[in-house]
Amino acid sequence: QKLPLVSGTASAHLTGPKPLGGGLTLVPDAGREVTVKVKDSTFESFTGSVAWEYKKFAGYVAVTAPSTDFKTITGEGHADLKEDTPLVGDLWALKGSDLTAHVAGGAMTKIDGTLQWRYSDWLAGSVHIAEASLEQVSGKADAKITQPHAVGTDIKLLSGGGDVAFDSKKPIETLPFNANLEWQY
Repeated sequence: QKLPLVSGTASAHLTGPKPLGGGLTLVPDAGREVTVKVKDSTFESFTGSVAWEYKKFAGYVAVTAPSTDFKTITGEGHADLKEDTPLVGDLWALKGSDLTAHVAGGAMTKIDGTLQWRYSDWLAGSVHIAEASLEQVSGKADAKITQPHAVGTDIKLLSGGGDVAFDSKKPIETLPFNANLEWQY
């Protein structure tokens, strides 16, 4: 007996990982759904939100244009680090940053936004990034002393902040720092 043709829309979610290439993988997340359009029992397109992982990042992308294949999705959405990530020496990029992922044609085109960072246990801040890796993050960053820190044997930085010429490839001690600081001698 022949089954009738089905047409309409349905909600669905990924049940397993879906590698797209170039390091981008769509991953299951029960909180992320796509709306699938079916006509005459044939899949036509989908839109919605899917979770992803890319290198040290994870997040979701809202598929903004109807797509017929996950490998051609286009959209943007929230991104974050999977975990706090060392950059150089005691300089770390922090999970909890405010980042946006951009996907076009099923490929990660960039991750941008505000990356939170910390140096050792006494200095922290944020820097704007505009690339899809942490291989080279540079630019003017906000910096703030988070707890007193001895500089040499006689001087202790107590509080304050300013900006630093941030470069994730260089030790932070070697970078120019412009700040108003409270200190003790």
